Amino acid sequence: MDIKKIRGYVDENAAGIREVWDIASKFGVSADSLRKTFRRVVGIPLSEYIILRKVSEAKVLLEKTDMMCFQICFKVGFAREDSGLRAFKRLVGMTMIQYRVASRNNLPVRHVAEAYPAVLAFCTG
Repeated sequence: MDIKKIRGYVDENAAGIREVWDIASKFGVSADSLRKTFRRVVGIPLSEYIILRKVSEAKVLLEKTDMMCFQICFKVGFAREDSGLRAFKRLVGMTMIQYRVASRNNLPVRHVAEAYPAVLAFCTG
């Protein structure tokens, strides 16, 4: 199982991924095997990595567009607005609106990968 290929697929298609099973069927592996292998190699659960990617995409949209927060949540692939808002705040440490204001005023903001050093190492290595 090529975790780098799977990570690349998630990076490109995070908005369309609803469940780990979607990825497993695409790569012809069992969902359980994929979950275990991904966690062992990357250091975090695949489901959390998918959320990290969605939040990263949300950050870009907040910086570059005037879309409303609920629209961004749905565009990046969260099934519900509240789950997107909660995930964003948990990983970034501020609300989407606070992030938009901070990023546009060049104030310091937390990068998503800082939440998981193992992800940062995997993504840059």
